[in-house]
Amino acid sequence: KEDFWYLDFEFARSSERQTRVVCCTLQAGTDDPQEFWLDIDNPIQEEYDRFNDWMESVEYSGNPLVAFAATAEARSFLSLNIEPRKFPWIDLFFEWKQLQNCNDKFCYGTYFVRGKEFTSVIPSKNPRRNKGKNMTQIGINLVSCVGRMLKVNRDKKHKDEMRDLIISDPEYFTEEEKKNIMDYCTEDVRDLPYLWEAM
Repeated sequence: KEDFWYLDFEFARSSERQTRVVCCTLQAGTDDPQEFWLDIDNPIQEEYDRFNDWMESVEYSGNPLVAFAATAEARSFLSLNIEPRKFPWIDLFFEWKQLQNCNDKFCYGTYFVRGKEFTSVIPSKNPRRNKGKNMTQIGINLVSCVGRMLKVNRDKKHKDEMRDLIISDPEYFTEEEKKNIMDYCTEDVRDLPYLWEAM
């Protein structure tokens, strides 16, 4: 995991051919993450120059990019005129779905609802034995994956609020909104090395 690059983008206009890339967090192994505010509608040249310098380092290293649902990151690259196919990729969303495929061990267990921890159990083939038991199946999203694999609670309500803010696609984001969005993006990236190791 130390040689990999962990990546997440936030963007709006997902239904359009070119998305409005807002920001990106890139982390080498478990080093401190690099944050880039890349709002395509209101670009800051210094940020783009810094981002492009880092992406040159990623390409030169030849090491994989690791993301959760990497198609979103690939679309962001295309919106930034970067060819995503020149990088090797590991998609932890795909890995998570593979783990859950016909494998009850990863479909049940620890999960969180509104900050409270719960544990579900594998249903018995005998319906009478299931009475009163929690048989909630764990979801496929990042929050569910982090909860099950790392036993860490991530605030889904906060994530939903940040996502809604981003996709509301305002003309400008306030400085406070920029910070909150950037923190939200970076939080996801910080989990990725530990998810990959756990998988």
